[in-house]
Formats: sequence, C-alpha cells, structure tokens
Amino acid sequence: MPRPSRASLAVLASLAVACPAFAADPAPEPAPGALAEATEVLVTATRRTDPSFDVPWSATVTGSDEILHERLRRTLPDALLDVPGVMVQKTGYGQASPFIRGFTGYHTVLLVDGIRVNNSTFRSGPNQYWSTVDAFTVDRLETVRGPASVLYGSDAVGGVVNAVLRRRTSFEPGLHSGGRTYLRYATAEDSWTTRAEFEGNLDQLGVIAGFNYKAYGDFRAGDDGDRQPQTGYREQDGDLRLDFNESSCSVWTFGHQHVNQDDVPRTHRTLDAVPYHGTTIGDELRRDLTQTRDLTWLRNRRHVGSAIADDIEWTVSFQQQNEDQERDRDTTAPRKSDVQGYDVSTWGFQVQAEKATDIGMLTYGVESWNDTVDSYRRDFEDGVKVLDRIQGPVADDASYRLLGVYLQDEFTVGATTITAGARWTKATAEADEVDNPLVGGGDPATPGNIISIDGDWSTVVGSLRASHKLSDSFRVFGGVSQGFRAPNLSDLTRLDDTSGVETPSPDLDEEKFVQAELGLKARADRWSGQVGFWHTWIKDLIVPSPTGGLVGSTPEVRKDNVGDGWATGIEAELSYRLTDEWTAGVTGTWQEGEVDQLRPSGATVRRPLSRMMPVTGTIHATYHEGKSPWRMWVAGRFADKQDDLSLKDDTDSERIPAGGTPGYGVWSVGGSWSIDDYAVLSLALENVFDRDYRIHGSGTNELGRNLVLAIDVKF
Repeated sequence: MPRPSRASLAVLASLAVACPAFAADPAPEPAPGALAEATEVLVTATRRTDPSFDVPWSATVTGSDEILHERLRRTLPDALLDVPGVMVQKTGYGQASPFIRGFTGYHTVLLVDGIRVNNSTFRSGPNQYWSTVDAFTVDRLETVRGPASVLYGSDAVGGVVNAVLRRRTSFEPGLHSGGRTYLRYATAEDSWTTRAEFEGNLDQLGVIAGFNYKAYGDFRAGDDGDRQPQTGYREQDGDLRLDFNESSCSVWTFGHQHVNQDDVPRTHRTLDAVPYHGTTIGDELRRDLTQTRDLTWLRNRRHVGSAIADDIEWTVSFQQQNEDQERDRDTTAPRKSDVQGYDVSTWGFQVQAEKATDIGMLTYGVESWNDTVDSYRRDFEDGVKVLDRIQGPVADDASYRLLGVYLQDEFTVGATTITAGARWTKATAEADEVDNPLVGGGDPATPGNIISIDGDWSTVVGSLRASHKLSDSFRVFGGVSQGFRAPNLSDLTRLDDTSGVETPSPDLDEEKFVQAELGLKARADRWSGQVGFWHTWIKDLIVPSPTGGLVGSTPEVRKDNVGDGWATGIEAELSYRLTDEWTAGVTGTWQEGEVDQLRPSGATVRRPLSRMMPVTGTIHATYHEGKSPWRMWVAGRFADKQDDLSLKDDTDSERIPAGGTPGYGVWSVGGSWSIDDYAVLSLALENVFDRDYRIHGSGTNELGRNLVLAIDVKF
C-alpha cells in the first residue's frame, strides 16, 4: 500500500482543523443531591452548548437517572415536580400541565430535541399535551425559566422545556448491539410500565429503538381513600433514532416517535368525581380523551468553515397530533352524547448557523411552522347521530403559519459575558369553517351560521442579558427579555367546554410581556446553588372572563385583550455536601401576580392570575458511600394554601375548593441498588404518611401512600 504524499497529509491536516469533532452532548445531570460539575452544559438557553454556570438564565436540568432510577417518575410532567418555579397542575390522572412562572398551556413551549411540540390548537389554560412525550426516551430535561421568544418565538413566555432524547454515543468500528428492559410497578397507581429497547451501531451508524406499554389502573388517593373510579387508562409508545457520523464535518439524525393514549378520563367533569374540601362533582356520565402524536424528523449538522458560518444545522420535521373526545352527557331521555376532535398536521423547517466573529459568537436562523387543522363534532341521542356540527373544539378546514428570523450575539467585556438578541415573527391564521357565535346552534344548514376568520400579526422582540464573573465561585446574572404570543386558532375559533364554555373571538391582538431578572449562581467544592428574582410586565393578555351565563351547567366565558398586569417571584435552590456520604438540598418558590379581568357586568377589575403557584418548597437528602452500589434518599415537598383566585378560578368549583386550595406537606423515601454494571433495582415509598392532598388547580387529588418498584436491565 503506497504511503500518503506530503500534499495529501497537508490536506488531511487542514481538514482536521476545518472539521473538528463535534462537541459531545451535555453531560448528564448529577444524581439528586449531587453537586453540579463544571462540565455541565445547556443547549436550550442559548441554542448552543454553554456551561450552565455561565448562562444568564435561571435553568434546571433533570437527568434520566433521576427520572428512571431515583424518583421513579411516571410521566414527563411528573419529572418537573421539584423544579423551582414550576407547579405541575393535573386536570386528570393522565392530563398534567406545568405552570412555569405563572403561565401554562400556550404560554409555555415544549421542545423535543429542539423541535416545537406546540401547535395552533393549544389552549390558554392547562392542557394534556405534555404527557404525550414519553419520559423513558429522555436523556435529560432542560428547563429554562422566563421569556425566550427571541430564540423560540410565539408562546415562549413562562419558559421553555427541551426534552433532549437519548442517542447512541459509542461508535466503535464494526457491529455492536445491546439493549435494555425496564419494568416499573406502583401500588397506589395500580400500574405496570414496561419498556423494551434495542441499541447498537454498525461503524458510524448508531441506532436506538424502543417500545413501551403502560397500563394505569384506577388510582388510590391518600388518607386510606378508596380507588378513584374512572381514572385509569392505557398508553403505547414507540421510538426510533438513527445517528450517522458521515464524517468529522457532518452528522445526520433521523428520528420517529409514536405515542397513543387510550380513553384518558377527565373525571372531575363526571359523576364519578370524588369531592375534595367541598368541591362539586360533574354532571356527565363519561368524558374520555384519546390522543395520538407522531413526530418524524431529519437533521444534519455540518461544519462548513465559510465566511458566513462555522457550523450550520437544518431540521425538517412532520408532526401529526390527533385528539378524540367521547362524552356521555346525561341519563335523561333521550340520552345525549357527542364525539369531537381534531387532527393537526405540522410541517417544520429550521435552519441555524453559528459564526465566531470579531464582535462575538453569532447564532442566527430561520424557522417555519405550518399547521393544517381538520375538526369535527357529532351529536347523538340514544346512540343515533342527530347532527354533524360546523366545527369541533376549533375551526374546521383551518391553517396557521409561523415564520421567524432571529439573531443572537454573545460577547465578553472584561469579566462580563453579554448575550443580546432580536427576533421578527409573522403569524398568519385562516379558518374557513367557524361556528358564528352570533347565531344559535351548530347546524351548518342554519343561514349565516358559518363564517370565516383570518388575520396576521407581525412582532419584533429583543433580549439583553449578562453574566458577570465575581470569582471562580460566583456569577451575577440577569437582564431584560421580551416575550410575545400571537393569537392562535384556539383563541380565535375555540368552541369548547373545559372549565368554561369558550366561543369564537375573531378580533384579538398579540400579547406582550417584558421580564426583568437579577440572580446569583454559586459553586464551590461542597456546595452549589442559585437564586433569582424576576418581575414580568404583562400587556394585552387574552383573558377568559365569565359572562355570568351558563351553557348547561358550565359557566360561559368570553376572551378579550384586557389583561394588563404583572407577575413577580423569587426562586432559590441550594445543594450542600454535608459529609463524603451525605448531600442535602432545598428549593423554594414564591410568586404573585395580578391582571385586569372583566366581571359579568363588563366592568374591569384587577384580580390574581389564574392558578398562581403557592409558596412551595422542597427538601432532600441523599446517602451514598464511595463506590457502594447502594444509594438512599429522603425528600419532602411542601406548599402553602392558595386563596388568591382569578374570577375564572372562583367559578371553577369542580377543581378549586371555595376559599382556595389547602396547603400540604408530603414525604417520600427511596433507594437504588446497582446490582452490577448491567442492572439497577430501585424502590421508593411515596407519600409515606398517606396525606390526602391536591396540587392547586387540579381536578384530581395526588396519590396516597405509593410503593414503586423498578428494575432496569441492560444487555
């Protein structure tokens, strides 16, 4: 074999310089109670890998070990239970919605590997869509709190959560294969969860593929309560990910996710609801929701080393979300029922470039999201269809488009790193079949009962943040960031019954937010932590306000851009290594907020934001001795009573007790045993003292005393 020439060696050397190996994914989050390492990095805060200690945002990483082996979380929202600034409201057992800095639903953004899960049908209050991301496929959850509209566009108001997925990281030459099985059982949930997974590589092609089956029975609440009827459901998940290292200059990724949830009950609306501190029960026989979400994407990241970009990454994605709700309304003759739902098809295209320049590290890109929506509702009497309505929960034959262009510059002045950015976004809505709210009924044959709605909104937002190095152990961070949200199809065309009956509202403007934040991050040999104070100015918030009327037994609400107001809060977390074996930590959250709302008379009144998080804290301690295979922990979570209620909360008697939601304190203990390099056995006893409690705004209580057992075997 001939030896390479000097010229070819020079070319290879130049390629080695021009095409460095790509930076590895951020290191996994340390186990609960462990101190953060200097190598921990985030991708969500700046859309590039930066050390979490240095980024000028409040952020928390939740690793897969904590989800699967330590705290044994059931769903992705449950994995956020102990994150400061986050309250996980649960309308139903399978319908959880995180509130981040006072906002939920379409005021927060959920990403899967940087791909937007939000679409134009998301509603204002709590929604169930976060549960359609399978927590068992996640490598880590990155929670960035506060407005992030410069990088993530409309909806990124309360914060952004990025579910960074597991991927093959070993690419030794040849064929290598393995896998894992994960089994989880919980007593109070009466649930079984199983996952079968294959992982391997053929040279530079890596693969992870898995299937989950989850069977959740009717759960048992605390205080020796009985099983809560009509709360269980089934779920099936499948996933595939291929990563191909084409060269040191180029990496390709193909991924697919499938999630199906069957007949998830919204129990608080039914006669099977169990009262809590005087809450009322619903009047329906059944309301079950079936959801399916499929996401497919292709991505390429390439080092180009050109005059305009060092690295370029593009992603093409297609997401299909289907929702079907079946409702049996009453027992009187004739028995009325309905089936309604919608299908949302979303094409996404993202291009991002990074360039090191004399004026700093530039990150810039273009994003396009295009929704197509079909919606339906069919009414039945005694099982016989009597009407095909004009639309379902949102308009039929509708489309929605988001186009955004952003630019961010990260540069250093002395000991201060400054991050400045701006974004332009245009949103366009078109809905051809909308039920006219001025004409009664939903019969398409009624003259004038079908209208069309269209509109477009353009917005420019900016952000200026900084992190100042006081010493190797301390960083002061903060700044000012704008957020915005353009009216979506849910705002404009929703005709639905949740905690209030909403009707189409065609004349709405975009919502605007400005948040200022100041915080401190600290890290030393034995302790680490961060504390942040934030204040948000709110303008033109779209507020659902009760009209004073009822549709059936449900309050009617109207939507208006009347919500000028504010929200403010403090978040803190601290971890301290007491000894070589013991580590302890605490978190704390305080929030308040008020916005203008409309009374039934039409008068404007300033009242608290809906479902504001009460004063909440957590405490935990972990014991782990050297290289011992054993790890043990104890944790507590505490919340004060929440009696600061919005006008809409005051009418939500099925979920919120009169006078507010009582406070609570619960303790859990657990541990894990690494049997060998291939198997981990985990055990947890949740709610040790069997407290009967409810997270504020939820339609169901939390689990009673719950023994959870899990085993994770790799081969």
